[in-house]
Amino acid sequence: MDGLRTSTTREDLRRIRKAGFSFRVTRDPEDVRLFHTRHYTPLVRQRFPEDGQIQSVEKLLDDLGHGGEIVCAELDGEWVAGLYNWAHVDNYAMGPLGIRDADEGVRQKRVVSGLLVASMERAVELGRPTATLGFSLPFLGKGPIWFKAKWGCTLEVGPGDQAMQLLLDLRHASVHKALAESPIVHCEADVLMVASWLPPGEAALNALVRDAGRFRSITRWHVFAETETLAAAGEALAVDDRIVPIAVDPGGSDPLWVGQLLPKRK
Repeated sequence: MDGLRTSTTREDLRRIRKAGFSFRVTRDPEDVRLFHTRHYTPLVRQRFPEDGQIQSVEKLLDDLGHGGEIVCAELDGEWVAGLYNWAHVDNYAMGPLGIRDADEGVRQKRVVSGLLVASMERAVELGRPTATLGFSLPFLGKGPIWFKAKWGCTLEVGPGDQAMQLLLDLRHASVHKALAESPIVHCEADVLMVASWLPPGEAALNALVRDAGRFRSITRWHVFAETETLAAAGEALAVDDRIVPIAVDPGGSDPLWVGQLLPKRK
């Protein structure tokens, strides 16, 4: 718990205590059916109405025989949210999240953070040396990866990960904005790298250096920017030898494809 209590999680922990959640673990098949119907399915349909994928209740029931269990969050004696996890031999793997009827008020009480902490406590109780928080799309910024990283997670390439292909032309301001707000994680073989854009200004520079320090498992942090911006940021970027500045001139007539501008790994 001392390791989890940081400047970025202290407020979450305070709100969890203030909300008064209690937690329990269940492997009851009837609870699994209720979780699938009232918690898991409504949340996926609300958050990902077009492309959300829902595991079948039969799959969750079958997984009870393979370490499956639900960590449940309760308020005033009522079951309001849950996290379906798997207790593997050497790892406690967190899986589908559910909030009863996709209640936004419950989510605002930091129930997701509460379930993560309760699940990590469960991993300790079971004697598991590690816990994993599942897969995320390969974009940094204030999204799922950032949320998981603030709880002490590292970022790794999973076996059999799906491939995503993006065509990004650095002549366009919209691409600059996307890469600045949500740097893209990519890899060569099993080595993690990032492609990002650095806008002018001290705030953007400080944020980039801070994020590079947060994700130590990323081997190279490619920073695209205009020449003047990189010149002003040179001293700050030089502090971390994983940061690779790449100067570009967005005003040209030929496409500036991100993939072609990335240096090849030696």
